[in-house]
Amino acid sequence: MKKIVRLFILLMIVISVTACNNVSQVEENKVDYEWTHIGNFEDRTGKTLYLSEPSDFNSNVFFVIKYFDGEITHHYTIQQVGETLAGDLSTDSKNSYIVTAYEEGDDGILLITPDNPEGIHFKPLDLPDSIGTIKASIKGSGQISYSYDKDRILFYDDDPSEYIEVNLMEPTTYAFGAKANKGYRFVKWTINGEDLSTDEIITYKFDKDSELIAFFEKE
Repeated sequence: MKKIVRLFILLMIVISVTACNNVSQVEENKVDYEWTHIGNFEDRTGKTLYLSEPSDFNSNVFFVIKYFDGEITHHYTIQQVGETLAGDLSTDSKNSYIVTAYEEGDDGILLITPDNPEGIHFKPLDLPDSIGTIKASIKGSGQISYSYDKDRILFYDDDPSEYIEVNLMEPTTYAFGAKANKGYRFVKWTINGEDLSTDEIITYKFDKDSELIAFFEKE
């Protein structure tokens, strides 16, 4: 009986030591990493990449990303995961377009995409200084979208957008559209705190920092 008790005590000691080692290993694997490569980038074939300044949300770090693959611009938010940025840029719930970004060297970025599993090497792109930023958001319940052409405004009910950020390199005309969710109606657009229009789709020439808000209210 005493022998069984000794074996049991020995087994508990081994389990305790193993558990402590596992906890220590988890702590060692935690990485406090600051992502520093932001701005505009380009690869040797003309593909472009833009990453915004990071923003904190519920202790998670997100970036706005715009990736132009030569034909399509993939525009969404991407989350920092350890030393990488990763996320699904697809606006189609039935498909996915998962990308992962790594900082490469002093100033480059390696972007892994479904079309380029070996990665695309981006280097900083010198652009004229930005003349402003368009920040579009909502009040109420609805979604927004934008395009260069008002006839190309698209809404994605499976993945609605409530916030849009666009950098201005020069005065540019954009179309912005608003769509109310069920049980709500669109009221108006404001720009920099002033009423702009009661039309759901607007066209406006932007030439400086601008804050657009689409207002919705219950029906």
